[in-house]
Parts: sequence; structure tokens; C-alpha cells
Amino acid sequence: MNNSRAKVGLSADLFNSKGEPMFGAAPLALLSEAGLAWTIVPTQQGRLSPSAFTDYEALMIGGSRVSGAELVGESGKLRVIARNGVGYDAVDTQALSGHGILLTNTPVAVRTPVATTAVAFILALSLRLPVKSRLAREGRWSERADHPGVGLPGRTLGIVGLGGIGRELVRLMQPYGMTILAADPHVDKGAAAQAGAKLTELDDLLKVSDFVVVACLLNESTRRLLNADRLRLMKPSAYLINVARGPIIDESALIEILAQGRIAGAALDVFERATRPFQSSAHDGQCHFHRPLPVLDGYVRGSGRPRRDLRHHRCYERTAAFVRGQSGSESPPPRSGLASV
Repeated sequence: MNNSRAKVGLSADLFNSKGEPMFGAAPLALLSEAGLAWTIVPTQQGRLSPSAFTDYEALMIGGSRVSGAELVGESGKLRVIARNGVGYDAVDTQALSGHGILLTNTPVAVRTPVATTAVAFILALSLRLPVKSRLAREGRWSERADHPGVGLPGRTLGIVGLGGIGRELVRLMQPYGMTILAADPHVDKGAAAQAGAKLTELDDLLKVSDFVVVACLLNESTRRLLNADRLRLMKPSAYLINVARGPIIDESALIEILAQGRIAGAALDVFERATRPFQSSAHDGQCHFHRPLPVLDGYVRGSGRPRRDLRHHRCYERTAAFVRGQSGSESPPPRSGLASV
């Protein structure tokens, strides 16, 4: 590659185990067409190599963490970090602003795939598909009637966080005849009603909902928002679904709640400890359940190919324009802040 060209670093977590881009080759062509060079930046334990902050004009990251300590050696060359996704809890935004580096995310493109994942979990849990699949594979046909499904009409769906993903989930669940509640301190009753949900307090939502879906951002106010006390508010027949961030739920408390049969089940797309998901230190890494195991999904809710291509296409197109000094207007883009693409 021509070293005189502006360089874009792509974090290694944007590529699969074969070294192929998870988003296809088309978005990478946008960088080349814009006259930009790109290389893969190694990651270790979720962090970028030091060269990421000295050698590139732009970084494109998946779930990599960026802290103030890593920016200490920043050369002044880095102008933008583009986060492929909606959440930016792993990035120290104040440190970026202090260095005049713009952070972007892609909230619109992930709404439908994440909300669709929540719908899939609701359907799988209501129909008891995980246990029925296991029974069929093991030939235990006589036990089928022991695990009846749960009809959705007339049931209550509680959504924690009525942002873009939460609102899309409301829209997708309209045909199922459920009462839809939402808890979100940043939304008023009128906005919730317009979206199709009834706004309520979180504790009240947990007490009455048959399905609880976590769809809020992770920050200091939502970290372990669903702790042991709040999880105990849920009905024994209720199901918990998390398509947001793992640390929003106290994972050890959830393990205990499930083991004790205090809720009917759970489906998780995200985990508090990604390297060894859903294992409790209280049990020395071993989980002993008397109820069905939770449905675990390897954080692929935003990977539906059409939307994934759209998300990356927009992100790469805007990043290339930014590095070239364009922002869709005649004036150059700002040097710091948070922007959605």
C-alpha cells in the first residue's frame, strides 16, 4: 500500500476467524475508491495495539475498548473513531473530546436486526423451542406434553429502554396482541403512547410482565440495573431477554434466580463476561440448573446480512468522506464530539 495515502485502521474484531471481513468486501472498496489505505489493527483482550493511536487518521472498531490511558501516546494524526454499532460504553468519550477526536456510531442500521433478535427470543421461549428441540433430538417423545407453550395474546411485554431499538420492538410485536409496557426515564408518557407502549416505573414493569426485554444503553446509571432485588420482582412464569449489554444484568444474581426456579427462563445475546459467558464465580465456573438452561446467543443480533452491509456501507462511506475533509456540506466536519451515521 502507498504509505503517502491517509490510513484507516480496522480493528481485528471486524473480521472472522478466516481473516475475512464480517461485513463483506464492498465497504472496504469504498475506502480504496476514496484513495485511502487500510490495514487490520490487532486486538488483545478487547484492546487495540498502541500503533492504532499513532499511525492512522481514522479507526473503525467493533467492540474494542478505547480508554484515556491509551490516548496518552496519540500522535495528533487520529481524527475519527467510527464505532460499528450503537453502544459506545467501551469508549472514553471525554478522553476523545480532550484530544479533539470525533466518535461516530450507527444507531439506525442496527434497530431492526436487534429488535428482530428480541422477537425471535420471545417466540422461542414462548413456544419452549429449546427444550422441545432437545427432546426431539434425544427421542423423548413421551415428554412433549410436559412442556406446553405460552400463548402471547393477552400477555404483557415489558421493554426496558424505549430508544430506537425499543420502539422498533414495539412495532414488530403489534400483531401478537400483547399489552406493551416500557420503562425509560428519558421518555414521557406521550412519546411512549405514540410509539405504542404504556410508560411505567421499572419495578412495576418487572412485577407484571410475562416477558421482559432489556434494550437500554449501558452507562453508570444502568450498570447492574437488574440486580438481585429487581430480578426477584419478576413473576415465576416470566422470561427475561437481554439484547442490550451484559453488565446491565447482574449475571451472578440471574444464575441464582434461574437455579432456584424463580423465573421461567432467560435468553441472552450479551454477557457480563464475554470470555466465559454465563458462569458464576460462586460456583467455580459451574452452573447447576434445576430449570432449563438459558438460551445463549453469541452476540450476532446485528449481523443479518442486508442490514449489516447497510450499516458498514454507511459507516465506511461517511468515514472516508470525513478523512477527506468532507461532511456532506461545504464546511469541514468538527474535530470532536459524537455523531451518528
